Amino acid sequence: MYYVYEWYVIETNEIFYVGKGTRNRYKVKKHNKFFNDFISRYNCDSRIIKTFQKEEDAYLTLANIAVDAEHPNQVLLDVFVNEESLKLPYSI
Repeated sequence: MYYVYEWYVIETNEIFYVGKGTRNRYKVKKHNKFFNDFISRYNCDSRIIKTFQKEEDAYLTLANIAVDAEHPNQVLLDVFVNEESLKLPYSI
């Protein structure tokens, strides 16, 4: 099973990271310097937002989130498609 997950600030429900995972990836608290610094300063949690049988479907959902009008300039999105990474800026 594959899934798309998000990390958010508990008090504001603002999403700051969206990723694709398997097993317990959505609970891993070490990603990169930005992520680690952020969760050390704010009360954060993660949640699975959708599950998939195929990894490709999870990647497509991440790509759709990247252009979703509900999250412009709000989410740090890390997508690997065709071995290229797309990262969008985060703002809170």
